[in-house]
Amino acid sequence: MDEKTYYKISAKKARQNILGILEYLLNTEAESKSFNKWPYATLANCFFGLGDEFNGTKYEEVFLSLVDVEWERKTYFDSKESLIGLRYK
Repeated sequence: MDEKTYYKISAKKARQNILGILEYLLNTEAESKSFNKWPYATLANCFFGLGDEFNGTKYEEVFLSLVDVEWERKTYFDSKESLIGLRYK
């Protein structure tokens, strides 16, 4: 197995583990969403990294609805851009 394949599989497993850790947020009603916005950014990026555009977009929208300042939005989109770039290498 070459390193590139190994790291892709490892990243996929890590994202699945993170989704398991944050599972408590997956079915939370909109009005009772956590005020901690970063777990939603993490959920979105994990779903995007796994190729699940529907759920990635869903949790990205939750995150963006909680963003207070521009640097948070910029940080999120910079990370997302890097992640998406890695998917296609």
